[in-house]
Amino acid sequence: MGYLSNPLNQATIQVFSAIVSALATIILAFLTWRYVRLTNHILNETRASRGPNVYVDLELNSSTVFLIIGNSGQSPAHNIQFAVSDSILWREYRGHTGLMSLGIIKDGITYLAPGRVLKYAAGYINPQTIDVSSHAEFIITYDDHLKKKQRLEFFINMGQYEQVRFESFGTPESKITGAIERLTKK
Repeated sequence: MGYLSNPLNQATIQVFSAIVSALATIILAFLTWRYVRLTNHILNETRASRGPNVYVDLELNSSTVFLIIGNSGQSPAHNIQFAVSDSILWREYRGHTGLMSLGIIKDGITYLAPGRVLKYAAGYINPQTIDVSSHAEFIITYDDHLKKKQRLEFFINMGQYEQVRFESFGTPESKITGAIERLTKK
């Protein structure tokens, strides 16, 4: 009589096989759950990467400060609202005396297309008054392409611009435009 023909050995093998099968099923279920979870995470990251990416910056041109608002994302941003505070010593520029005097800051932007950059003259500053205490803080909220509310915070320390050359802000396009304008005025 062989080892497998013994009923006790057959029962042991069946129990052992059932345990191995149950463990394999549990491990497979865990790995499947983990796979689904990671795939969902990748899907959410992919959706987020297609969303809008709203940003602000301050650009200096001589003593004029421009507020730059842009969307570097792949879809439009909607209902953009701004909460701004700053400690910059402003002088008037065409009726504007700083960031808070801009209508765009008060009223917001209903739609900002992908790749769009808006530029607003905020006012004049005296370069000698810029120091480490000169700063602007922005809290921006907007609706993304999935209608989810996004919130971003920006802190711009104007003291970092204290000794910067104003040509740093120029783009090749603006330099070419300036050269053409100077030629046409002659």
